[in-house]
Amino acid sequence: MHEPRLPPQWRRNAQAYIKYSGMVFELLALLLISYWIGQYIDRIAHTSKPYWTAAVILFFFITWLIRMYYQLLKK
Repeated sequence: MHEPRLPPQWRRNAQAYIKYSGMVFELLALLLISYWIGQYIDRIAHTSKPYWTAAVILFFFITWLIRMYYQLLKK
């Protein structure tokens, strides 16, 4: 069968949407994983406040931002 052709502008918009929505899901997964790791370390270390949770989330988030910066510069 013949597939309908999309105008080039629509195709670029769809590709950008897919690219950036993938980044959002990656960030959400990263934050959840870093939260669980931080909670685990806090439980082992018996800290009164979630210091490790905050530190691990901050570390992962900054690492993700740096990675996204270089990835967006490359393209």
